[in-house]
Amino acid sequence: MRLMKLFSMAGLAAVVALAVVGASSASAEFPTQLCKSSESLTCENPVSTLHLALQEGTVGKLLSNLVTILCLNTLVEASLLELGEPQYGHVELSFNSCGTNSAHSNCVLTTEEKPLGYLLKIGKGEGRLVGESGLLRLQCSNLGINCLYSAAGMEAIVTDPGSGEINESPIEGIGGKFFCPQEARIDAIGGALESVYIRS
Repeated sequence: MRLMKLFSMAGLAAVVALAVVGASSASAEFPTQLCKSSESLTCENPVSTLHLALQEGTVGKLLSNLVTILCLNTLVEASLLELGEPQYGHVELSFNSCGTNSAHSNCVLTTEEKPLGYLLKIGKGEGRLVGESGLLRLQCSNLGINCLYSAAGMEAIVTDPGSGEINESPIEGIGGKFFCPQEARIDAIGGALESVYIRS
């Protein structure tokens, strides 16, 4: 998905990555489920595991008023639960080749607590992916950065056949040492490694 979609870098990650919106406050118009086929308006062949990566030729970005971190490789693996309003899933996030230098090697972005998020169908072939929990740690030792961020609220818009985008989705700093911006933003475009479709 265009990112962590999501649960893209995050969220992302992140995920996606993959906005602080709880499921209890989400106004679900449609039951939601990711499917392997586009042949039917209902889901006859559901997806249980989803792999996402950055779109070729793009990078994931962690933006703040202090520094911009680029990640050249991001992989998201989502384990999806059954049909729901919305549909929930757990996410494994992997970030590689991150940094501020030309080699993209001076920063490390790790998942400290596996995120949980949900996908909500908002229209034909379109959904909103939202993180509800999870912790990410950013460390750039040469810059004195060791920061903890909440993945709750990371949001991406996803569309058939498994593409989406995180457009400077804010994440909140909740602790750390040295220079830790209170707010950062995740920005990425990605896609599912296999076509998937948002259905009911």
